[in-house]
Parts: sequence; structure tokens; C-alpha cells
Amino acid sequence: MQQRTIFTNGIFLSQARPVYQASALLPFIEQEAMSLYSRDVGIPILHFWRHKHALLLGSRDATLPGVKEVALDLTKQGIAVAVRPFGGLAVALDLGVVNVSMIIPYPPNLDEAFWMFAKWLQESCMQEGNVTIGEVDGAYCPGRFDLAIHGVKFAGIAQRRIQDVAIISAFVNVVHTVNDREGLVETFYRKAIYTQKEWPQFVPTIVRGKVGDLLIEPSLDQQCLVNQWMDVVVGHIENEAMQCLTLPPIDERYYREAYKRLIKRLRLQEWIVLDEKM
Repeated sequence: MQQRTIFTNGIFLSQARPVYQASALLPFIEQEAMSLYSRDVGIPILHFWRHKHALLLGSRDATLPGVKEVALDLTKQGIAVAVRPFGGLAVALDLGVVNVSMIIPYPPNLDEAFWMFAKWLQESCMQEGNVTIGEVDGAYCPGRFDLAIHGVKFAGIAQRRIQDVAIISAFVNVVHTVNDREGLVETFYRKAIYTQKEWPQFVPTIVRGKVGDLLIEPSLDQQCLVNQWMDVVVGHIENEAMQCLTLPPIDERYYREAYKRLIKRLRLQEWIVLDEKM
């Protein structure tokens, strides 16, 4: 009953599953454009994307005294850094991490939509084990809608609202890669804060082993596992929604407006990886 109030006109499924190489802010500009389009047509959108290697910062992280120096150093290592338009703290991305967003125009109740999204992800992942919803102490970017399996966080959910549109987004650590995500986040805070004595409120407690991956299947191809997981989520959404539609091309004017909103109004920062081959 509650879900039908959100999907009265169906839901758009974005067929593109891009993997970004350099800019870590571009996916949010595209997300913003989708949100403006969703508002005009009155239909929700489900969208997936990944980044080769990035660190996404919360707005509070961007105020740390050494953030610019650390960000520039990370770009030299091939790690893009950007301040995302959501709340929360730093999040590490790589090819094993899938970002999935639900864009909902005119949500009847934001808390209800947030909980519905969390339950969808939980149910989509239940075949891998007992997935729980709730904050995981010691995990990076903690939140009350963390998803965990065997007590280890593999996904975090955030939300924001722009005018009459709610954007609920999750990062999901689907499979393991060679990158040390916890180490990257831990290193960022250690280097961005010159002395913890001066910035105690900015030092999150990160306990190693509290963040992991949903899937553990080393014998299968990583890309195959990621695609399989996304297909499972889409299948679950299709079973719940009244009608699933293919997202049509979005007019360029939405992208221009999205750029102005994020860059000029919110003044979001990013540090670009110049060598995309890294």
C-alpha cells in the first residue's frame, strides 16, 4: 500500500551503468539532472554507477585543515577526491563498490521512502545471508541505515532533498578488490587533521574489520559478480513496482541546470585525476 503511493506512474530504470575514470563529481551532476527530470515528469528513477577509484567526502570533511594537501596527494596516486552533496563522512569507492540511487519526486513521506529503500536493498541481498539494518559501531561513514552481514557493514545509505524530489543513495561494497578501503579513509583523516587535539570532533572512530563486502566468491569474475548483483536488485524492484520503464535520453538543459546548482550554488569541490590511465 505504501509503495503504491510512490510508484503510481511506474518507475524509470536507467539502463546505463557507467564507470567513471577521473571526475568523482560528474556522477552527482548527472544524478541532479535526473532529479530535475524526475520532478518534471513525476516518475521515480533507479540508477547505478561506479568509479574506478575515488574518495567521496562529506561537507564537514571539506573543512579539515589539511584536506587540500591530502586530496592533491591522493590524485597523484590515481584516486579522485570530491565533496558529495549528501551528508555523512568519507566513503571509499572502487570497481567493487556499486552506488545505487532512488530518485523520488514528491515523496508522500521522506522517512517512509528512506525505510522502503533500505528494506529493498536488504531483501535484495538476503540470499547471501542474514542482512541487518542499523548502525555498525566503528565502521566508516556510520549511519542508522547501515546494512551489515555477519555484523560487518557492506552498505551505507544517505538522503538529500532538492525542492520536491528526494534522492536516497547507497554505496554497496559488493565484492573485494585489491584496494584497502578502510585504510584509505583512515589515512585521509589522519593526514587531514594536523593534530587531533585541535579537531577532536572531526575524528571518527574507525575499527578495522567493521566494513567488508557482501559477496565472497573469488572463483568468479569480479565484473560478472557486480553485474549479477545489480540485476538482482533490478529484478526485486521490478517485482515491487507497478510498471517499469526505460529511462529516455535527458535533455541537455537539465544538465546545465544541474551544473549550476551543484557547482555554483553548493560550491562543491573536487580534485581531478589528470592521468586517467592510472
